[in-house]
Amino acid sequence: MVKVFNKTLEQGLTNVCVVNHNDWDEWIPTILLAYWTTPTKLTKHTPLILVYGKEAVVPIEFVRPSLLAAQATKLSEEGSIKSHLAELMGLEEDIFLAHCHQTIEKLHKKAWHDRHIKRKEFDKGDLVLLYDIKYHRHPGKLEMH
Repeated sequence: MVKVFNKTLEQGLTNVCVVNHNDWDEWIPTILLAYWTTPTKLTKHTPLILVYGKEAVVPIEFVRPSLLAAQATKLSEEGSIKSHLAELMGLEEDIFLAHCHQTIEKLHKKAWHDRHIKRKEFDKGDLVLLYDIKYHRHPGKLEMH
């Protein structure tokens, strides 16, 4: 299995390091992330699901880098910074709209649930099921309460 994994890692590095062969060590985390998040043909699951039971969550920094990350990568052009700010403003708007839609959906579900509640009224002398927590203190299921 180690040989198969090393072969996969080597293939990924050869695909990425076509131009510059000296920066292969910088690409290892990216190749590993791609390997861990790709479903295998045999199991139809990613290795992360098989090991940890959960899918990987890609940080938002990979999708839309923050201004701090842009500054660290020496992004200093005025036009690119303005476009980046516009993207961030659009992201804020998307988050706000998603929150509004989520709130509306919750209100619709609550209204549907409230409409379908069956009201029960009891009169004096009706038989009802009594639930008392003191009955759960007895250890055996066949004991007399």
